[in-house]
Amino acid sequence: MTEFNSTQLRNLALVGHGKSGKTSIAENCLFKCGATNRVGKTDDGTSILDYEPEEVKRKMTIDSSLASCEWQGYKINFIDTPGYPDFTGEVKSALTACESAIVVVSATSGIEVETDRAWKYAEELSLPRAIFINKMDREHADFYKVVEELRAHFGKGVVPIQIPIGSEASFQGVADLITMNTKVLIKNKDLIYEIPEYMKDEVDNARHMLMETCAEFNDELLEKYLEGEEITETEVAAALIEGIVNARIFPVLCGSATKGIGFRQLMNSIIEYMPTPYFRASMGINPKNNELIERRTEDGFSGYVFKTVVDQFIGRVSYLKILSGTLTENSSVYNSVSEKTERISTLYSACGKNQHAQKIAHAGDIVIITKLQSTKTGDTLCNEEEPIKYEPVTHPDSMFTMAIKADKKADEDKIGNALTRLVDEDPTLTIYKNTETGDLTISG
Repeated sequence: MTEFNSTQLRNLALVGHGKSGKTSIAENCLFKCGATNRVGKTDDGTSILDYEPEEVKRKMTIDSSLASCEWQGYKINFIDTPGYPDFTGEVKSALTACESAIVVVSATSGIEVETDRAWKYAEELSLPRAIFINKMDREHADFYKVVEELRAHFGKGVVPIQIPIGSEASFQGVADLITMNTKVLIKNKDLIYEIPEYMKDEVDNARHMLMETCAEFNDELLEKYLEGEEITETEVAAALIEGIVNARIFPVLCGSATKGIGFRQLMNSIIEYMPTPYFRASMGINPKNNELIERRTEDGFSGYVFKTVVDQFIGRVSYLKILSGTLTENSSVYNSVSEKTERISTLYSACGKNQHAQKIAHAGDIVIITKLQSTKTGDTLCNEEEPIKYEPVTHPDSMFTMAIKADKKADEDKIGNALTRLVDEDPTLTIYKNTETGDLTISG
């Protein structure tokens, strides 16, 4: 994979309620940018993101998965997350590794329980958010009703930057409120046209809402708006970016994963409007004296392990968000939590179950490292001469507990090893011995 610096990176968590289409959106983006040669589908078991046997069997996302792709000279790291409350720990971990989130909402269902929960998690982290209204081709799809619901629930900062052309079975493209043109899918080709006359009023009303929202958070734009001066496309885009980065404006996009509509525009918008990790400053403590310290992207290397998978063949697979400096293959790093030195042999960029080796990764990138001996989820890796320790993510409390016992006495050790491996992968699981009953219990 090409080498990308911090300004060429975008990291986004796809969050939202189950069955809203998060995985399908990621699959469409991967196909549009050429990372895959077909659009995988969870329902028929061809998804490259939902590939674990349990996910294929249940036709749903259980583990968050990393999907990296190149688009217009940039690298986009999507983290596709589960939408069911049982796996909410995966959502919180993914959000800590990203600079922004895309909240996926169904055009037929609107806001659901996990939509609200994911929004609150992102809000706690002050993450910029965009909203993608999916399933615009479905019966009873209502873009404007959903936008109205979103604005009532999440505030006036929620504003469309594009509106649909057609709805339900006649949905065929989107009208861009910034560039003021339409993008329509005809015979599997994205074609660009001027706004048709019959959509003028609809577009004018939506653009008026966009102008008002941007002006509300930008004094210069507000002054021009009130005086009736012409506001250029560049000025609107600049005000929009400022509002998004400060988590005050939340742009709304739309499309259909089934029809493959809206995904070039989505990726272009990610590149143009969503924040780069370059300006991110990360706070941690110096493990030697517990003093608070700050790391910027250009400082010495440091990173945070936000996810671990234990593979039966290769052992631990660690997902690392690099917060500062650079990391290269065949190097050594220091784990400031376990106080051990780890050897990095190869770095990988991932597209679901497919991994691609890369020689170097810069601050802001998300990489996979295998066979770390003393590193688990929540640990910090850094240079030993410049130690830092980042605060691990706080996971929700376990609410469901069961006792576990082996059918045969000889299998007790095997069960113990298997449970240890599970806890390695999922920090929301806890295992302990019940002192009253003597049972081995697991909570999740």
